[in-house]
Amino acid sequence: MPDVLEIGGPDDPLAAVWQAARTAAGDVPVYAVGGPVRDLLRGEASRDADLAVEGDATALAARLAEALGSGRVTVHRAFGTAVVRAGGFRVDVAATRRERYPRPAALPVVEPAGIDADLARRDFTVNALAAAVAGPLRGELLDPFGGRADLSAGLIRVLHAGSFRDDPTRLFRAARYAARLGLRPDGATRAALGLAVTRRSYLALSGQRLWRELELAAAEPRARQAFEHLVRWRAVTLFGVSKVRIGRLADAERLARWAKGAGVAVDPAELFMLALLAGTPAPAVALCLDRLALTGEPRANLEAGTLAGPLARRLAPPRLRPSAVDEALRPAPLTAALSAWLRGTLRARRRIEWYLAEGHGVHPRLGGGDLLALGVPRGPQVGRALAMLRRRRLDGAAGSVAEERELVKEWLTSGKEA
Repeated sequence: MPDVLEIGGPDDPLAAVWQAARTAAGDVPVYAVGGPVRDLLRGEASRDADLAVEGDATALAARLAEALGSGRVTVHRAFGTAVVRAGGFRVDVAATRRERYPRPAALPVVEPAGIDADLARRDFTVNALAAAVAGPLRGELLDPFGGRADLSAGLIRVLHAGSFRDDPTRLFRAARYAARLGLRPDGATRAALGLAVTRRSYLALSGQRLWRELELAAAEPRARQAFEHLVRWRAVTLFGVSKVRIGRLADAERLARWAKGAGVAVDPAELFMLALLAGTPAPAVALCLDRLALTGEPRANLEAGTLAGPLARRLAPPRLRPSAVDEALRPAPLTAALSAWLRGTLRARRRIEWYLAEGHGVHPRLGGGDLLALGVPRGPQVGRALAMLRRRRLDGAAGSVAEERELVKEWLTSGKEA
């Protein structure tokens, strides 16, 4: 007897989407697939819907947008898919299909097929789930690979042994799902993971795709756990990282939390990469960044992490004036400061936090025009005087405009402007 899973109940935030899909489908078989079904089985709400139709996906998307009343459709004709946005929801619509990989890591060759083949092409059993929204199977749960049981057992399991060979990004997706859903790989999947990271022919993956997967992992709510999986599974060796102090990932998580609270903008992917690369010699860092095909600003940001060791040591002494902290950190890129935090003592970390949250924003109350009026000669002397005032403000020797004026007068009479 088939399992029953009627979606669209009174507590389902996607109820309006499912009802509109039934209206749009008519007699055409339409299925909710993947994440929304998995979330429903876990008793969780989902805000995004994935629909698979045994028919024309773009036509269904147009009818769905009309049924929702205010939907906007984006069609991706090259892939035979469409996206409907309406009422704060995103609905991905795709035609059911089968896939064939001509070589490892290549994009798949697709052809139309029924829902059974569509579920068989998916990455993990917990995603190879479908609930029939419309058509002759309406109300049934399709679970041909035991995904529901794996969810209950806390397992993530590939559908076949060559899964990671066909699509190496599944290795990174496994880490994300394991972290997000609290799953662990079963024995066969763990063996496939081990094979994937030792047989490099399985992972002919471009640097751009690798970096994109790392960005997605860093964007997860449980990003630290996702990266810990990648380290334990030795997936990080695929882009040249070998020795990792796994505790630094927890440090990166704490630093990200602090930065968010302090209003310091930090790129999460760069932050976790800094944690992975902390203490790695510059030539090895360069090889890793080459593998990830990083150029321009992202590459420069991660290369700056190699400055962290000396910077962390410079910020470690017990007695250090705020102006000395500023002198150390002001020329350094943000990522150098973040990497120094990851490698530094508690004292160094507190100084970096102070600088990023407060110190870097300290400026003299007097401006260039004020200094000229006080007799500071035009030219580089103005910059020197402003730098002096900033140091004195940081160290608490100047608070008011009047105090800054007096400091400038003393500076002029002392001859330090020369």
